[in-house]
Amino acid sequence: MAVVGLIFTRAVQADLIMKHPARDLDDETRDRMRGTRRPARFLTAEELAKLLDEAKRSMRFDRWAYLLTLAHTGLRRGEAAGLKVGDVDLDARTATIVRTVRRDRVGGTKSGKPRTVHLTTEVADTLRELLRQRRVVTINPTARAEQWLFADKRGNHVNVDNFKGAHFAKLCDRVGLTGLRLHDLRYTWRRSASTSARSCARSRSSSGTPRPGSRWRSTGTSSRATARRAWTGSARRWRERGRSEMHQGATSTTAGDSQDMAGPNTSA
Repeated sequence: MAVVGLIFTRAVQADLIMKHPARDLDDETRDRMRGTRRPARFLTAEELAKLLDEAKRSMRFDRWAYLLTLAHTGLRRGEAAGLKVGDVDLDARTATIVRTVRRDRVGGTKSGKPRTVHLTTEVADTLRELLRQRRVVTINPTARAEQWLFADKRGNHVNVDNFKGAHFAKLCDRVGLTGLRLHDLRYTWRRSASTSARSCARSRSSSGTPRPGSRWRSTGTSSRATARRAWTGSARRWRERGRSEMHQGATSTTAGDSQDMAGPNTSA
């Protein structure tokens, strides 16, 4: 990999290519390509609470709001940095992810498709206070929607690399979580969400409430596959219903034709 990187560097210096193709890669992708990707680290509830409490106490409010949003939504750091005020509905407590920030460059999401995430009450209240402090609520609605949600003093989106190195790393050192990565908050949230989903399913089962999709045996398939089976089952039922109605219609038509061929009843 080092040799390939050197080749690209020399090519840029010789004006053979416009830019180094690996310059925009994030740290996670670089580690995966080098075969040095570190395993995911999952925080306990106590560790996460300790981290957030220290961040709230010691960090500037906008940085604290950014970190809280990452921890409570499972967003990638670039997705949170790419949020604009118009992407967030604080009354409905939702955020629509339509862009991401990578190496200070704004682009589409990793999947290429927008998605909507739910905001906890604490996150929604924190973001509302953030906008109030920045006096965003007094700006023209059109201009307000285009402002970055997490912005620096000059109005630019938050610098993810600077936040990670200059603020998050020091925060982790203060609470004794040395080596924790910002992306580990996403891993922790995903495990917590998965545990909550399983707990909810067990609660439904113990209370006698049928879970969604219980007519199918659980095989560990994705929700997309489950939705596809649901759609297929519905389509099959509609086809069977249509055939049944067509059969009933044909039967009644045949009976009517037979009566017409017999003619009117002339018996006394």
